[in-house]
Amino acid sequence: MSSIASLYLLREPDVRTLAESGHAPDDLELRDAFHWSGYFMLYLLLFLEEEQDVPVSRSRYDEVLPDPADGLRFVLTAEHQAHLPRLDVATFDQAAFDDYLDAMGGSFEESPIAVEETLTLLRDQVAALRDDQALVIEIG
Repeated sequence: MSSIASLYLLREPDVRTLAESGHAPDDLELRDAFHWSGYFMLYLLLFLEEEQDVPVSRSRYDEVLPDPADGLRFVLTAEHQAHLPRLDVATFDQAAFDDYLDAMGGSFEESPIAVEETLTLLRDQVAALRDDQALVIEIG
């Protein structure tokens, strides 16, 4: 079984379109931004929330954007910029994350490389968000 993670950079009107149609506009997908398994993204986001106190499963769009029927959706906004220090590769606790992966049954040999690339992607995207933008991560 496999899973993919798709990332979209949306503005406020695009979020409403996503809420109404259930689909983000294809032209707003950050193509080729993430090359790892969707499961890896999921485990990293859950670790950030559960172990690093980064509220990745909560945003101001929770009321209008439920999870899609065939997966999960995380919405990061400019409010998440307060947590940028926890997305820093230099201070990330790789050993704790590897233990977390093992406990979840998701051991991943290339975890250090994937963590570096994924945290850098998330940090750069969240840091650049304006107040009217959202980084939407769909895993399915």
